[in-house]
Amino acid sequence: MTIKGEISMPQLDVKDFYFGAVLSKLFETRKEVNLFLVQSPEKTSRVYKIMADYADDFSIFAKYRTKRATSSNDYESWAFKLTKNELAIINEYLSKKEKLSLALVCGVSASNKSHLCILYENDIKKILDVGISFTIGREKNKQKYRILSGWKELMKISTSRLY
Repeated sequence: MTIKGEISMPQLDVKDFYFGAVLSKLFETRKEVNLFLVQSPEKTSRVYKIMADYADDFSIFAKYRTKRATSSNDYESWAFKLTKNELAIINEYLSKKEKLSLALVCGVSASNKSHLCILYENDIKKILDVGISFTIGREKNKQKYRILSGWKELMKISTSRLY
């Protein structure tokens, strides 16, 4: 309830925390940037345009999963599937040869245990060559994410990779 003359604060949604994590990591690595929200194709995805005087402009397609597909003491994974709308947007960026990073937030209930996996254009193309569904897995204490399509490993990505 708001009292007349008071401003009510908007409630935060889970997406605000996941997309906030993507942007927080961006600002840790690139201090002076101009950031624009370009699109929100689905509830779990957004596209940002990043512009900086000292580097090439690029875009970030961010997507998150809130639940793990598998979880054990030694391994955890998250299943991602691109919608037709998301796929069309990604293909549009790739066809224009615009620099694009895919930021995948792999969420867990204890948010400080969540992960951020960054894919570059060549990585994105490898995934799209085999389909629109893929899994990101990580073995405990390993410094690489495994990107899989079905049971086939497509690539390994450093856990410390940023934009």
